[in-house]
Amino acid sequence: GQGLAEGLSALFNSFQDVATHPTSITDRQSALMQAENLANQFNQIATGLDTLGNTLNDTIQEDVAKVNDLLAMIASYNKQIIATEAGAPGVANDLRDLRQQRVEELAALVNIQTSEQPNGSLDLSVGGTSLIVGQKVQDTLEAYDAGGGHLTVRTQTGGAPLALTGGTIAGTIEARDGELTSMRTNLDTLASQLIAQVNAIHRAGYGLTGTTGADFFTGTNAADIGVNQALLDDPSQLQVSGVSGATGDNQVGLALAQLANESLAG
Repeated sequence: GQGLAEGLSALFNSFQDVATHPTSITDRQSALMQAENLANQFNQIATGLDTLGNTLNDTIQEDVAKVNDLLAMIASYNKQIIATEAGAPGVANDLRDLRQQRVEELAALVNIQTSEQPNGSLDLSVGGTSLIVGQKVQDTLEAYDAGGGHLTVRTQTGGAPLALTGGTIAGTIEARDGELTSMRTNLDTLASQLIAQVNAIHRAGYGLTGTTGADFFTGTNAADIGVNQALLDDPSQLQVSGVSGATGDNQVGLALAQLANESLAG
């Protein structure tokens, strides 16, 4: 029930509490707990988005397999229609209806072009590449890694990448490479900015025992952000003071709290 916005607010509010009571171990523990909760949120969301990307890749593979099955069926209907209409007058309406159903199912998956021949067969192309000619499937499709684990589609034998502009496969690719990738990038940018900005301020401060130079967060992005274990083990090492030996000083704690209102270009 709590999103990143609430997690960020809780962290900066806890920094404000620490700045108000710089020697309080309880407030320090609370701030570290809020930071750990926020880091876990980042980790979970990153994992969820990665899992969704993998699910979309699986969907592409499943839909490509459906396309290949439909291509085989349409070519088979072509063969039956040619044989039926060549041997008797009239049109093989039932076979043509069945073939049309398969063509419509295929069109829902990928952008197709069809051309009916005088013998009753239906030539078919996908993304501008000819796949069915007469009774024969000239080529099939395969999903392949175009880089970075992002599956896309090409012809299996010819190896030509297909320009998919319609159908659910193109929609799945667009969702994965568009909205999902943008969301994942933005999440990492937010996490990396938080890590860098908080660490830069915290590193310059002093703990209750005089410790200094320590990072508050570990990691570099949403997937691996965490809280410095040394601080979790000993909250007195949280570097709140801006002056060595002045345990009641709150300059760094206040700067951490004020970071909530900073506008960051990233």
